[in-house]
Amino acid sequence: TFGFLGLLLVPHHFFLVILKRRGFDGFMRTIQALVIITLLSLLPTSPSLLLP
Repeated sequence: TFGFLGLLLVPHHFFLVILKRRGFDGFMRTIQALVIITLLSLLPTSPSLLLP
């Protein structure tokens, strides 16, 4: 369980650093970028989802 808590604490600290350095707008942009990167990493297995 300690490893799982560590995985939660590291991104939390990372986000706090971004929030302090870039402000709320930069923080939201970073979150959007991470979401897009995550989606793109999953999409090559199903590229048809990109098509309308």
